[in-house]
Amino acid sequence: MRKRAKILALVLLLILTLSGCLKVDMSVRLNSDETGSLTAQFAISKEAYDYLKSFDSSGDPFDGQEYFEIVEDGVTYMAFKETKENLTFDEIAKYLVEGDEEDKEALTGSDSLFESVEITKTSGFLSNEYSFVASTIRVQKDTDDADNGLGDIGADLDGFGNSLAESLSKFTLTIEMPGKISPNSNGKVEGNKVVFTISDFTQGNILSVHSKDGLTSTYIYIGFAAILLILIVIFIIRRIIANRAY
Repeated sequence: MRKRAKILALVLLLILTLSGCLKVDMSVRLNSDETGSLTAQFAISKEAYDYLKSFDSSGDPFDGQEYFEIVEDGVTYMAFKETKENLTFDEIAKYLVEGDEEDKEALTGSDSLFESVEITKTSGFLSNEYSFVASTIRVQKDTDDADNGLGDIGADLDGFGNSLAESLSKFTLTIEMPGKISPNSNGKVEGNKVVFTISDFTQGNILSVHSKDGLTSTYIYIGFAAILLILIVIFIIRRIIANRAY
């Protein structure tokens, strides 16, 4: 019964997002040693939170998550944040695709927004290259006749029409990479971070971020030029010395 109540509460939460009540922000930080961290922040409007609260006999619809208030664009939200530290690249990718295996009933452990995620590091002689490539799920607008890809939760959404697709419209993902972001990355580049704002899950989305650290080709060319110049100078000096000896 408790699990069922949580599922229904989440369904109600998704429906409430039609009026912009839900904000989901995820951040992934990747380190050069192939470790990283993942942070997820879920925020619902204060009004929506109070409404959900009235449906839970314990007075806490999210089982003791520590909430805090944030204000954005004049709207007050109740938010909670979860962070997982010291993960390997493979563990981060698995978490994004499969959710939290330790707590499937929690909001952060519910069905993922990602169909696939691949995080790699390619080591070179003087530099390393990193890539983050992910594809999001595709949400069917008609949940009556099609599998919406969200498992048991999606099965409870029959009859709600387009509400599921609309509920996933407020989502941002920030990827922080080691090194310099490569120009072939999509998303909005902010220093060594790339921010994705996803507004349409009905088509599926490809998120691609690439970076490079160590010596770039420009510095390598400068280094070779400097070495060549030094060799030329040494050759000239030795010729001058040799000529004077004669």
